[in-house]
Amino acid sequence: IMAADAKDIKDKYNQLKTERGTLDAHYDEIIDFIMPFRQSILSQGPVGRKKMDKVLDSTPTHSLILSAAGIYGMLTNPAMDWFNITTENDEIADVDEVKYWCHDLKKRYINLFNKSNFYSQIHEVFIDIMGFGMGPMYVMEHPRTLCYFQSVSPGETYISANRYGEVDTVYRPFKLTARQMLQWWGMDNMPDKVKGTIEKKPFEMYDIIHALYPRNDRKEGALDKKNKLWASCYVETSETKL
Repeated sequence: IMAADAKDIKDKYNQLKTERGTLDAHYDEIIDFIMPFRQSILSQGPVGRKKMDKVLDSTPTHSLILSAAGIYGMLTNPAMDWFNITTENDEIADVDEVKYWCHDLKKRYINLFNKSNFYSQIHEVFIDIMGFGMGPMYVMEHPRTLCYFQSVSPGETYISANRYGEVDTVYRPFKLTARQMLQWWGMDNMPDKVKGTIEKKPFEMYDIIHALYPRNDRKEGALDKKNKLWASCYVETSETKL
């Protein structure tokens, strides 16, 4: 993306982060007393530090995990036929050819869920929904299982809704090593400062912002990537482009 676009993404991320204000402090209280297995938001601290010192009664934590397990078992139990696929148009839903197509598509989804990490990650999503009231999950490509799923902490997910109350904008700050960035985007799309150190410091961490938002200035009917309905952009925070 262009430098101006990268600056715009960083500015809008900072705006969303500022507007969320004290909510992060409330998230940290939930983590301290109920979800000590989650990473704190404001008080990061060293990796592996002890976090059970504020938990005087494990009942809320146990109840949270038990509730999430119950939802998992009732809604997405891999041993059950827990979902179906049909059409929005009731007139064609009973057509044999449509039924066969939907049934085949359902089998493909079942196979994808079973061979990927979907079930382990959806359980983490249910834990976050019970604890925070929100459970984001990313779906990305994978060379062996077609796609893989990643439960993302609400603490690192900044959202905005449209006029219908639907979330259509997500900004997510996270970290990647230089090696991961190279695997993800290739050398041509690496920030200049990372290109110069990738050989000697492949495990050095960098701050990334992933921005997902609807394009308002797209050309209708254009098929190139800059005119797709949705934008998905990554910016390394110290650079002007990625």
